[in-house]
Amino acid sequence: MDMNTGRANSFAKGLENAHALAISDNGDIYVSQIEPNQIVKFSISTNEN
Repeated sequence: MDMNTGRANSFAKGLENAHALAISDNGDIYVSQIEPNQIVKFSISTNEN
């Protein structure tokens, strides 16, 4: 999110029913989904998910 303009950019698509978000010390992003009851990891440094 650009704090100056308030504009948000998408970095991932296809997530449904996202419930929580966590960011690790190394910058990996974890998103939990209620359905299909899973946690998705986005590794920003390596572009893996």
